[in-house]
Amino acid sequence: MRRRRGSGEHDSQSTKETILRVAEEIFAQRGFEGARVEEIARQAGVNQAMIYYYFKSKGDLLEEVIEARLAEVRQFRQQMKEQRPIPALLSQQVLDFINTRGTFLKILLMETVTSAPRGRTIFRLIDLMTADGSAARAGKPDRFKTEEERRLAVFFFAIMPVTCFSIFRTQWSDYYGTDLEADGKIFLETFGSLPALFHKGSRSSSASAG
Repeated sequence: MRRRRGSGEHDSQSTKETILRVAEEIFAQRGFEGARVEEIARQAGVNQAMIYYYFKSKGDLLEEVIEARLAEVRQFRQQMKEQRPIPALLSQQVLDFINTRGTFLKILLMETVTSAPRGRTIFRLIDLMTADGSAARAGKPDRFKTEEERRLAVFFFAIMPVTCFSIFRTQWSDYYGTDLEADGKIFLETFGSLPALFHKGSRSSSASAG
């Protein structure tokens, strides 16, 4: 049977995507140091030479895994910015997007506690989320006087809680015997109080002023 023109390019892209998917899972399970190219190749159904055909090193492979997910975050964030009305700080739509990327977030969290330069990757999320001051907006001006105040708030009171929920929600449910969907609703309701931290004219700021 004659091979259709362009199928080679498609197969090549498919192979690379498979390697990236498997690598993400293994990096999330074992961390960068514990992950082995041999295992990634075996689970992806390719030989090690194929790994190094697409990626210069294991570090390069990890970087492409991370960059592919960051590209998805950029695209999703742009979609959120274009919605009217502007979505809340954390909506069900946003939480669903985050929860389907738990392995990526686990990699970021694991690498952040290392001393290697790649451990700073999670801070790139802050740059994405605060690029135009719209991370905490929900249609309102935020209350921060400086960019540093905004970064601290977004990282420690938005990115980290959501990251931890996405990573640990299944283990939490298993340990306490709770329902994942119900846990998600509770988390959203609790998280809903955070706009008081971010926005001007909130009840918290009014109360403190009084």
